[in-house]
Amino acid sequence: MDYFPPFAVMGTHNLSDQALNDYKNYYGKLIDVLQSNLSLKDIESKSFINDIPQLNSL
Repeated sequence: MDYFPPFAVMGTHNLSDQALNDYKNYYGKLIDVLQSNLSLKDIESKSFINDIPQLNSL
């Protein structure tokens, strides 16, 4: 079985409500990307799934 890297939100105890809401929206975009045709090659070299190019282009 192949596992995806984690979705990381660092320092959550210091984030504002707005920042937490932004991460919530970012996670929703991740779910959309995962439902598309994402391949393991797109993420195999990433430490965190947050770093995939498909997420950063949204």
